[in-house]
Amino acid sequence: MTLGDCFHKVLKLLNYYSAGGVPIASDDAAQADLFARAVSLTDTAQIEVSSVRPILKTASIACTRLANRIHGQGVHHVGTSALVFELPAASDADLAHSLSFTTGDALTAVVSQLSGGALTTLVTVQTVSRAAMTPYHAVFSPSPGASAVRVAFSGGPGNIADAALFRESFSGVAEVPTFGAFRDYALPSDFRALCELTLRPAAGHPRRDAREYRLRNGCLALPWDFDGEAVLTYAAFPEPIGDATPRTAVLSVDDASAQAVVFFVAAGLVMEENPTLGRRFQSLYRELLSDAEPARAVRGITPALYAASAPKLRQST
Repeated sequence: MTLGDCFHKVLKLLNYYSAGGVPIASDDAAQADLFARAVSLTDTAQIEVSSVRPILKTASIACTRLANRIHGQGVHHVGTSALVFELPAASDADLAHSLSFTTGDALTAVVSQLSGGALTTLVTVQTVSRAAMTPYHAVFSPSPGASAVRVAFSGGPGNIADAALFRESFSGVAEVPTFGAFRDYALPSDFRALCELTLRPAAGHPRRDAREYRLRNGCLALPWDFDGEAVLTYAAFPEPIGDATPRTAVLSVDDASAQAVVFFVAAGLVMEENPTLGRRFQSLYRELLSDAEPARAVRGITPALYAASAPKLRQST
């Protein structure tokens, strides 16, 4: 059903139940005013109706494992002498572009590049003493042709953990994942709620035990080392309807749900002038929704994908 079709059905309702039984003329200024009011009501109705009758869509997200170029992960002690990791690069594609580590001590991390025999500082990270281990991240851009990237931790005594240098270029520190934690993947812009999530490991990658996955800040958070495809079935928000929306635009909800939208809009248009009729339309609107199936609940990861039990899918608020 289009926006114009919906408004035409609303007019038929209003004309049928009008006291005088006189149709609203197409060139009547009152119709233009009604349509302007109906646009906002239609947008609200779609959002409400689709919360009961979900608009289901499918999306696929390509997930890439982040290779840590620092070997021997774990906890490292920083003493009076600097703790140095130097990673030679056979080509520009081998150069690291981001750093991640955790510490609870006040230390200094200096990332440098070695190029033409000269050592040049790229970025410096200063940490502070805290009661708990805190993640730190940095992004940098080594020069083309650089032969190595070096990170030196100093200012000890202290400890660092989860140190990682990634090849990937991130647009900012907020995008750099903590080694061994989760990596965020952007969800579709119309994402409303997750109904089902299936993880398909890349060819040659073994199945791993089930872990917890999260929805946070408009992203799907997956383990940093997952390599493959995430297939989502999700409930979507309807396409917004505004003053610039043409009458030929198709409503996001199905035709059965669109009929409920018609009664919702009609009720909103007459409620102030004729509360009795408005409440009648509201009653018909609720009757149509009562026949709808409840929204599909979050199922979590497809159990057949793992030998272990399916993990819980936590949706942060």
